[in-house]
This record gives sequence, structure tokens and C-alpha cells, in this order.
Amino acid sequence: MISCKSKKVGFIVDTSSCIKPNQYDDVCVVPLCINVTKNNINNVYRDTDKNFNLDFNEIIKQKDSIKITTAQTPVSDMIEACKKMSKKYDEVYVFPINRCISSCINTWKIIENNFPKVNVIEYKDFCTGLNWDIQNIKHYFKTKKIDKNSLSDFFEKETKNNRLGFVIVNDISWLMKGGRLGSFKGSITKLLGLKPVIFFNHDSFTYHTIARNYKNFFDKISKYLEKNCPKKKINKILILNYSNSLNVIEEIIKKRWPKVIIEAIALPTVLTVHTGPNTIGIYFDLE
Repeated sequence: MISCKSKKVGFIVDTSSCIKPNQYDDVCVVPLCINVTKNNINNVYRDTDKNFNLDFNEIIKQKDSIKITTAQTPVSDMIEACKKMSKKYDEVYVFPINRCISSCINTWKIIENNFPKVNVIEYKDFCTGLNWDIQNIKHYFKTKKIDKNSLSDFFEKETKNNRLGFVIVNDISWLMKGGRLGSFKGSITKLLGLKPVIFFNHDSFTYHTIARNYKNFFDKISKYLEKNCPKKKINKILILNYSNSLNVIEEIIKKRWPKVIIEAIALPTVLTVHTGPNTIGIYFDLE
């Protein structure tokens, strides 16, 4: 907990951050939602529900009758989190899911007006790096004044241009089902055994290229880093894993970047819904 000049500071994040509920005493984690529509009947699940599971095989089998979409944190959960944290802390900072994949921040800003202690920050990262930044914030502001402007400046300088990631999609039928990859292009890609690669950073989540396999995937990542980040050093790599290929990926990374710290976590549900099963994400922290 930050306790600078007698101020107690707490944080609110959502599940796109990959931070688990109760992981930190001073961080409140609120859920995002998954809409499952089957035969015109819609059910809404919080992605923290213990019994909720995305059965992709079943979804693909019933692709004409099932539709899966994501939704923002329920407003009632947002308000409850603000009430809870306002009672415990002098100042509360909210880091919502990135604007490029959700408009959730707009709702948070409306709620912010009703809670004097709550400050909504437009986080300059894709949210998957928040686990790192909670630690960075606590260290950086241990002896410095923390407020909305200084925290925004911190993200602008420390994270905005130093975080980027790539996702390789192994099952393109999910992208085709969602209309993110056209049926003709998807069929050709599938026939050639190619895998779409998606690039993401603080303001983008877009199709990037295609890869034949994991080695080719990392070859293309290396070329991107050499071209676009030639003077930057890789501090850490976060593996976002939703498949059984973790050991293979880790081995490739260790050979390519032997001195880099490697961490691995489950792929956030909000990304899984967009990319489908057997997806691997690689996220970089640079300096």
C-alpha cells in the first residue's frame, strides 16, 4: 500500500489486467462480462464466476446458434467497488480496460463524478502490464507525491511507448465465425496452414501478419523489434497462454533472448473471446 504523507492510496482494476482478486490488499478487481447468446436467448456471465467456462469446441460445433461477445463491468459492480475502496482509502485510482477494445472508461468517468476520492486514469498500456505497474507505482511514489496528473505522467513516460505484444491465433475458425476474418481469406489461410498474428499496444489491437509456425512467429516479432525499437532493451516478457504449448514457447524465448525475465499467465477472457482457443500471446516490457 502507498502511504505517502499520511495518505492511503488504493486501486481498482478489471480482469483484463490479469490481476487476481485478493492478489493485493489495496487492489480491488472487478469483472468484465461475457454475453452468450444461444437460440436467441442471452445469458450474461461475469468472467470471475467460478462455474463459467468457454467451451470452444462446443461453440464451434453450434456456430450457427451460439454467439459470444464481451461487455463492460456491470455498473452495479463499479459503484460497489468505489464505495468499498472510498471507505478504506484517502484516494482511489481506477485503471479501466484499454479504450481500443472497450468504451468502459466512459462509464467509469460518469461514476467518478459521484465519488470525490475516486480518480479514473486513462492507462497507457493494454492492461496486461498492470500487474507490473502496480509494483512500479508503489516503488516510484513511495517518496513522491501521487495525484491524478503525476500518475498520468508516469504512464505517459514509463509505459506508453515501452509495451507491446503479439498474439498468434491457432484456430482461425473462431476469427471467421466472428467475422474478423473473411470466409474466402480465412479458407485460403487455413488451406495453406498459416496462422494470423495480431499486434497490440496502448492504442491498437489489429491484424499484423501471418506466420507458419511458432519459430516463424518469433522471427517476425524479432524483425519488428529491430525495425521499430532498435535502441530499446527487453526487460521482461509475459507469455499469455491459452494452450498446451507453454514449454515450447518458453524454450524458443530462452534461446532467442537468454537473459530476459520470463513470466507466464492465463490469457484474459476478454482476449480469448476475440481470438479463440489455443491462442498464445507474447507481451514485452522495454526500456
